[in-house]
Amino acid sequence: MKRFEILLGVAALVVCFGLANSGRALAAINVSYVVTPADLADGSTFSNGQAGAKFGYDAGPSPAVSPPEGSVTQYAPGFASGSFYSNVQGTAVSGGRDYTSFRLAPKAIFGVTDVTIGALSDVTYWTKLESGLDWQVKIYTEKTTNGGSSSTWYDHRFNFAWPTTVGSWNEWSANTLKTNWIKGTGDDFTPRDFEYLHTTYGTEKILFIDIIASYATASPTSYSYLDGVKLTLTNGDTATMNLEAVPEPATIIVWSLLGLAAVGFGAWRRRAA
Repeated sequence: MKRFEILLGVAALVVCFGLANSGRALAAINVSYVVTPADLADGSTFSNGQAGAKFGYDAGPSPAVSPPEGSVTQYAPGFASGSFYSNVQGTAVSGGRDYTSFRLAPKAIFGVTDVTIGALSDVTYWTKLESGLDWQVKIYTEKTTNGGSSSTWYDHRFNFAWPTTVGSWNEWSANTLKTNWIKGTGDDFTPRDFEYLHTTYGTEKILFIDIIASYATASPTSYSYLDGVKLTLTNGDTATMNLEAVPEPATIIVWSLLGLAAVGFGAWRRRAA
């Protein structure tokens, strides 16, 4: 216990040093997190990324939607020693909501007021697809007075294409995969990269980012591993999520210290610049 308190004290000093040298709180750069299924907030707690929780999952309607499982046998290169595993068993349900989701709130992850579409450069992630549909990125934006969507709770939804390689770990880029459906007042099925999204939707604020493995009639199971999720902003800031089944206590402390150190260094670097 004393050792843990000492480590927390060191972390606090790092943060204080960074803030003292910056004069103000700034978003961290190169932030890293270890995330397990137990760390994911349910739907109401996550509150579409607006309640301060960094990570979540869609918890309903039960049992059609469930959190990812943790795997201790599979992991992406550089992200030992575990990963998330989709547990979508292919049971048809009303509304087609049979899927597993990993949800991210960018503004909570980076510690800023908002992250817009124009501020997001890419979402990259590793998967190992066994069968069915692989993990897919979806981005939802906040509803506005003159919102583009007929939905009552989001403005636009950007669905990116599914990866398709089976049997090995591969890193994917949402920017390279491109959108296969932009849902708003109308439907845009033309493939779009982030350059187009920045120009057309750049000022829209991101509600949350979903990475999902889903059931579909044409592919009634989805068995795939997910790891090494990375958000990159246009200003160069990054947040990397190492997905684990159950992290070792020492690992949690080390990753937390690295994240806090990044806050202090980022603040110092920006003040020096």
